[in-house]
Amino acid sequence: MSYGPRSVFALNCASNVTLTSALDLGRAWTNVYLEVPTMTSGCNIYVQAADTATGTFRRVYQRANSGTAQVNAVQIPSSVTQAMVDIPGGFQHLKVELSTAMTATSVNFKVHCAN
Repeated sequence: MSYGPRSVFALNCASNVTLTSALDLGRAWTNVYLEVPTMTSGCNIYVQAADTATGTFRRVYQRANSGTAQVNAVQIPSSVTQAMVDIPGGFQHLKVELSTAMTATSVNFKVHCAN
């Protein structure tokens, strides 16, 4: 059984910064997973999206569940490393934001996309 095309994109966050450069996924995808490598403790991860690669990037928030009106940012806690994390699809341009700059090392993410 085939689920259609699949693509993997590399994304790097340099040391001493909290935001990656824009990643163009080529189109919007239905299923998107962020591959989180081993990372520094205390460094939460957020996802940002924009309508163009040079547009204004904003944090992505999850849809409120039926039990509450509260909407929360897509946040991957620092305790989650060496993992594939499902993030909302539907965006073509993404950035990854770190809550704290990692010093003396960069971090390499992968974004896995499928429809």
